[in-house]
Amino acid sequence: MLEEFEIDPSDISSTSSLSDEELPSPTSSRSSGGRYNKSSSYSARMVRRAEAIVCYPGSSLVAVMVQAIAHRVNYVWVIQEDCSVVGIVTFANMLQVFRDQLESMMLGHFD
Repeated sequence: MLEEFEIDPSDISSTSSLSDEELPSPTSSRSSGGRYNKSSSYSARMVRRAEAIVCYPGSSLVAVMVQAIAHRVNYVWVIQEDCSVVGIVTFANMLQVFRDQLESMMLGHFD
């Protein structure tokens, strides 16, 4: 979860030698030297997405894989027409089904 924090100027003594680079901010991170690096920011993975990526029980495997890749997600919710959740399909599940289908096609070809 992203956290926002504020610094009250009255809490900082006038003799303090803190610079802006040393104060923590939501978009800065600590470098190996212990100082905050303002050039880095929160990654896209830390930001919550507003909408769920969904498919239906009858959706094609390739269509669901393309949708997952296009939205850069590792899972897709499976829903009914009334929007009730039936389950979840992970990208690993999709790859396994793809491999199984390919393997059965290859074995059927050599019989």
